[in-house]
Amino acid sequence: MSLAEKVRRRQMLEGLQEGIAAEINAGLLGRTVEVLVEGRKKGRWRGRTRTDKLVFFEDEADRFGRLVDVEIKHTGPVVAAGKRGGIITTVLSFDLALLVLMLYTQSRG
Repeated sequence: MSLAEKVRRRQMLEGLQEGIAAEINAGLLGRTVEVLVEGRKKGRWRGRTRTDKLVFFEDEADRFGRLVDVEIKHTGPVVAAGKRGGIITTVLSFDLALLVLMLYTQSRG
């Protein structure tokens, strides 16, 4: 398979995944999600929802190992923004690897 064909297929998968992620994240709009805080990164707390969405938020209090609620105010294909106590947060979706693995497995037989 040529490099051009590999690039074309990867771009096709990325476009497909962007649509899927946008649809999934749109379902979060207006909802409050529970986040388990795993630590800090670049001055912000980070954690994951029960559906494994990665969430970043700012808070002065020590939130390590705690469950916090985040209300989602905006969604997109890769991120959904929300508020926790008036502080903007970001929710990232990491479903691409799973989709690629699924499609690869289906194509192999």
